[in-house]
Amino acid sequence: MAAVLLSIGESSGKGSTSSEPDQILFYGIIPVLVAYVLSGLASALCQWASQVKKHTSYLMTVEMSIVGSLCLLASTYKSPDGEGIRKHGFLYGWTPLTLEPIPVT
Repeated sequence: MAAVLLSIGESSGKGSTSSEPDQILFYGIIPVLVAYVLSGLASALCQWASQVKKHTSYLMTVEMSIVGSLCLLASTYKSPDGEGIRKHGFLYGWTPLTLEPIPVT
């Protein structure tokens, strides 16, 4: 939910330089607070599932990855990046150098 609100905030803020306190609160602070609450809830539910329901960590990892992927796809639908992917394709602008790893020093 926070990702969707942040995506909407990005697309509605294009071309405007105004930083109204209401927009900062609605598109910045509130989504972060919602993310914190959801993170705590997810931690509590994972702990409950592993102790009470006796779910294995592998099953919980698969469940969380599926739900996370669906949430990312849903948030990409309204984001400017999602519009670019639908318009040009996922690999638009990639070159063979894109696949080259970054050297670590």
